[in-house]
Amino acid sequence: MPRIITFDICSLITLIILISSLFFRKMTRGKSNVLYLILATFVFLSGVFDILRIYLPTKLTHGTVNSIVQIYIYNYLYFIFRNLSTPIYILFIFSVCGMWHEFNKDILLKLTWGVPVAAIITIIIADIFVHKLFVITPDLEYVRGTWLSYMRICAIWILAYSVICLVYNRNMISRQKFLLLLTLCPINIIGVVIQQYFPRYMVEILCTTFPLLFISLAVQKPEEIIDLTSGSLNYYAFREEIKRNLAAKRKLRFIAIKIIDFDQIKNTIGKENVSSFLTNIIKFLYSICNNDEYDVYYLSEGAFAILTLRDDANEIDIIAQKTRNFFAAKHEIHNINLMFDFKMCFVRCPEDLKDYDSVMDFEKNLLNSVKEKNTLVFLREIASSTDFQISNQID
Repeated sequence: MPRIITFDICSLITLIILISSLFFRKMTRGKSNVLYLILATFVFLSGVFDILRIYLPTKLTHGTVNSIVQIYIYNYLYFIFRNLSTPIYILFIFSVCGMWHEFNKDILLKLTWGVPVAAIITIIIADIFVHKLFVITPDLEYVRGTWLSYMRICAIWILAYSVICLVYNRNMISRQKFLLLLTLCPINIIGVVIQQYFPRYMVEILCTTFPLLFISLAVQKPEEIIDLTSGSLNYYAFREEIKRNLAAKRKLRFIAIKIIDFDQIKNTIGKENVSSFLTNIIKFLYSICNNDEYDVYYLSEGAFAILTLRDDANEIDIIAQKTRNFFAAKHEIHNINLMFDFKMCFVRCPEDLKDYDSVMDFEKNLLNSVKEKNTLVFLREIASSTDFQISNQID
């Protein structure tokens, strides 16, 4: 019975547009964006190899070793990308829900995620030698094997784990985002069931593509979290990250930087050059972080922040010193040499600032709260002073 690949073709067209839009909308920075891009790419490659493994047998010469080997390769590549898409989706959920730091530290979380992933990879590698997952006949027909049920068990485990992670962290995201993220699981299951009992209809990839499209439109909204002038995460993203992590009682550290004479800089270089000026700063800050556990934000009007959940004092100090040296150096923008004044402070939460309102008040009053210019100030060293208390509560 010939199989219909029209659904896969529809999925590939949609995913090409979706992936292209991620670059066009500058949605390629930050853990969530990177993981989403990897996820969409894996689903796209799943569709490509799904088409190849179904379509090519009708074009290749039957009975030849070369043809059989080609079909085996395409099937294995399909299984790899298809079955590893859901584990990447779980990592995406961790990032969206602010659980990335816990995942890095918690052995149990890693094992629960890693065991089925290792099992999937082991099954695929072992099947190269024993052919228990599937068999390609001399007529280039695909025949399911007994190990396919083990692959299904791993997939069910991973899907169940993703649902549990979402439900456990439902208070860390909006109700709309929670429901949209949850839709991928049941729709995926529907696609698997349809393709299992009606193999002629290749709808499995399609049933993953459309939830990804909905997530892109409603969860990964660039107008919410990306500053289009600098291409960095924006003030809203910074505020939500602070709120989410403090609500979950997680420790966080951030470096706040404010260019004092930003208005004068804009007048000097011209408004048309402000975007490239900010972009250069953002690129440098990302380059010195060199770690996906650090996020860079442009807050507005010459204010920046570097935020992390890592508690590595030496690492953060190195980043802070490099940041200070960069802002203190001479900058050339379109043949204009610039030197500017700035204020910079390293903050620990909840040790220095205990709650969300305190963090937002401090960030807003940074120029008044920090007296020293062009140097790195540690909030813990000035937090007890009377001047700081007055400045930080000036409103």
